[in-house]
Amino acid sequence: MRIFLCGPTSSQDLHFGHARVFFVFDLLSRILNFHNIQTTIVINITDLDPKIFSQSKNNRMEPNLYVEPKIHELLELSKQLNFKDGMIFAKVSDFMPQMIKIIQNLIYQKDAYQSFGNIYLDKGKILGNLSKKLKNEIAETRFDIAPGKKDSDDILLWNCADTLDYFYPGGDLGKGIPWWHIQDVSVITSLFGGQYDIHGGGTDLLIPHHENINSILSKINKNFKYPRFWIHVGLVYNKNKKMSKSSNNGIKIKELLRKYNSNTLKLYSYSEHYRSQMSFNERKLRDYQKLDYKLQEYILNFEKSNLNSKNQNPAFKKFMSYLDDDLNTIEAINTLKNSLNEVSFQADIGKMVKILGLEY
Repeated sequence: MRIFLCGPTSSQDLHFGHARVFFVFDLLSRILNFHNIQTTIVINITDLDPKIFSQSKNNRMEPNLYVEPKIHELLELSKQLNFKDGMIFAKVSDFMPQMIKIIQNLIYQKDAYQSFGNIYLDKGKILGNLSKKLKNEIAETRFDIAPGKKDSDDILLWNCADTLDYFYPGGDLGKGIPWWHIQDVSVITSLFGGQYDIHGGGTDLLIPHHENINSILSKINKNFKYPRFWIHVGLVYNKNKKMSKSSNNGIKIKELLRKYNSNTLKLYSYSEHYRSQMSFNERKLRDYQKLDYKLQEYILNFEKSNLNSKNQNPAFKKFMSYLDDDLNTIEAINTLKNSLNEVSFQADIGKMVKILGLEY
């Protein structure tokens, strides 16, 4: 099963909001693998961004060299968070030739047009296919506003604004930078051929980002089969605001890992349903640290042969039935907690912690 996940901008520190999305898809992959469905997860890393160009210019560095330490840190943190093998991190700048070719083809098909140097996708009647919202409802969200656009919600593909601090040579497109939506599309078409099963990210990406990706893909290939599932993970809030760098309220993963292990962070993340909004609460996080200690003590008291036994009690079947029901992690975690009171459930506990990606 092919899964594409919208990842973070490479200039940002990975915070708990980012990690929650990763945890959900790591868990989903483990569940699918349990059902003998192999998975490949591609996570894009955005390293083409005006803020990155501005910051790199201020530091007198090339953009690729400026973001290199952050990308390395992200990859190292992913190891510490014990993500399952099969996650591929794709840096969008590596797909620049594909972006240019896609835009050139869209112009040739008359699905894109140039205006004041910029290039836009003529969105037409596609808008709203994904979110099921009407055009006037979507219009209330932010879109690129610029002179020369045929319609306010046409999608910016190539930006040649003079205010940018860095440009790429685009051949007959002119110098500029590929805009956000085409970046993800280039990774999807290059690694998956445009055909994939699941597209995921935070709920804030549905409009306009995922709507626009949907539109571009459908223009590239008239026979394009949309992903079977779009999965959106609820946002994490801190101090009544969405956790983000711009709000200066991001709880950095590297700082959390100084106090808590990946098991605790995963258990806490699974304490709310993935589609629900989550308010960061360190007191509650400490409660799940206690659960992690309890699990560790339970497991250390038994031989690994018992934990890896193929014998199954009803507890594990119940646990999996919850996870198979739209990732109902709340009841799955409750089943895990209750099983700790039963000595005879050793094999069940061993299988549960493996599915959850906990490491002991």
